Amino acid sequence: MNIHKARTINLRKTKKEDREFLESKSGTYVKGMKRQPRTRGGCKEVYRPCPFVGCKYHLYLDVSNDGTSIKFNFPEIMPEQMDPRASCALDVALRGDHTLEEVGEMMNITRERVRQIEEMALLEVLDDEELGRFYYD
Repeated sequence: MNIHKARTINLRKTKKEDREFLESKSGTYVKGMKRQPRTRGGCKEVYRPCPFVGCKYHLYLDVSNDGTSIKFNFPEIMPEQMDPRASCALDVALRGDHTLEEVGEMMNITRERVRQIEEMALLEVLDDEELGRFYYD
C-alpha cells in the first residue's frame, strides 16, 4: 500500500506555502458544471471521478466541522486524477464489502485507523436505542 501523507491547512492561519498549495488545487475542475445534485439519484448521471469536491461524501478532501481547516487526503494529485471508482464514499459503499486494507487505500489512511473508525461507529450505533435494536434483531 502506498500511503502519501495527507495535508491539513488551518484556514485561520494560512502560511504563504499553504496559500500557494490552495491556489494550485483550485483549478477549473468544476467550471462549466451544473450545480451539485441534491439527491443520490442525481449523482447517477455525473461522470466519475466525481467533480463535486465540496460534497461531504467526496474522498479528496475533508473540511472540519467548524470550517476552520481543510484536510487534503491526496495532496499529490488533482481531484480529476482520482480513481473513478473511489472518489465518492457512497459509490464505494454501494459496491459492497471491502477489507480494511482496501478502505484504507481508498481513504489514504492505515488499515488500523479504519479499524478504529469502524469500532467507534459501531459503539455509536449500539449506544443509540433506535439504531441498536436493528443491530440486535
